Amino acid sequence: MNDKRQEEYTAGTLKLKYPITWGSEIITELRFRKMRFVDMKAISGKGETEAMGILVSRLTGMTPPFVDELDIADALGASEIIMGFMPKSREAGNSGSEPSQEE
Repeated sequence: MNDKRQEEYTAGTLKLKYPITWGSEIITELRFRKMRFVDMKAISGKGETEAMGILVSRLTGMTPPFVDELDIADALGASEIIMGFMPKSREAGNSGSEPSQEE
């Protein structure tokens, strides 16, 4: 991975519990970049599992076939990192952006 691309992948790192031999490399960790809106668009209408696989691939730069080889423990770890990128949903009630109805 070149230096510029390596700098982009600094939003999170997952040390794999079960490293994967991929080609001539042994992959021991995944580095995640920050999520962008275009990543959310890529998973629109997808099921939860398929969406997570797409996001792991997009945010780590690894191919979908590689992501498919992750042990379930590592896939769940990757999911936790990705869920940490998601904005927290607003609490029900006044969000502060609507005017008050009191007179």
